[in-house]
Amino acid sequence: MEPAASGRLAQTILKDLRADVHSGATDIARKAVQCLNAFSEEGDGSAAVYWKDLIGLGKALIGSQPSMASLFNLVNHVLLAVEPLRDRPDIRALQTATREGANQFMRVSDAALESIAQHGQGLVTPNSTIFTHSSSNTVGGILRQAIRQGRALNALVTESRPYCEGREMARYLGQQGINTRLILDAAIAQYVKEADLILVGVDRISEETFVNKVGTLAIAMAAKLDQVPVYVACESSKFLPAAFSPHKEIMDNSEESTQEEWQNVELVFSFFEEIPNSYITGVITEEGILSMNALSKRFKAYRVCQELIRKSTAA
Repeated sequence: MEPAASGRLAQTILKDLRADVHSGATDIARKAVQCLNAFSEEGDGSAAVYWKDLIGLGKALIGSQPSMASLFNLVNHVLLAVEPLRDRPDIRALQTATREGANQFMRVSDAALESIAQHGQGLVTPNSTIFTHSSSNTVGGILRQAIRQGRALNALVTESRPYCEGREMARYLGQQGINTRLILDAAIAQYVKEADLILVGVDRISEETFVNKVGTLAIAMAAKLDQVPVYVACESSKFLPAAFSPHKEIMDNSEESTQEEWQNVELVFSFFEEIPNSYITGVITEEGILSMNALSKRFKAYRVCQELIRKSTAA
């Protein structure tokens, strides 16, 4: 459902968001904040109409990138801030609350990486070997902070096909002074046993599973077999209850194909996968390191705007 009257600039930003297939979660959230700010400036009419249109725009923002937990949390945060003002006689208070809620969400997100690095670096002991998968600014920040504390480190980084972003991660860690080995994805089981700690990022996490680059499940299973602790690192804006998580992950065959037509052969790429939280030792967030019990309590305390739930269910 499209917002009935969200303003020209807000609609332009929303259109750009739908077409964005390259930006990460932080940049996507920043664009959504710009969209909400534009809407608050362009909105006109009664508070009731503004509230209705804000819900419509929020749902459209969530639908533009349904796999991004941060978008759902941003919209929910703003709606919870604006909802108590919905019966005001004019829209100015609602407009101000929209801007303040959106901008506060982004400020907290911007500060989260440093806090996560501070909490996570304590898990990294001197001369230990850290195994990571794909490329994560959050993981990179933790290891960089550990190096700043004067600890010598070793890293094992998967190539992370099909886009091989692990190569860039390996280069970055090497530049930080970390002794780094870049390994083939197929060699995961062989090298996990050499690690003291598995440390990966998260695209989103629910009370049941977390989502990350395909290959993470194989790493987690090997780590369980070899009794290597697994920690995931993410800001709390990536927490998303299972009830609101997309049921299907993105599969895209458009970027690569076989060199020739092979009879009865289809090339399939799966980029993300769900991993049960039972494989996790802990979750490193800006709030601290959460155990699975603490994570469960965190989700039980999760507040959702009821209007957003109703709209989402009806879609």
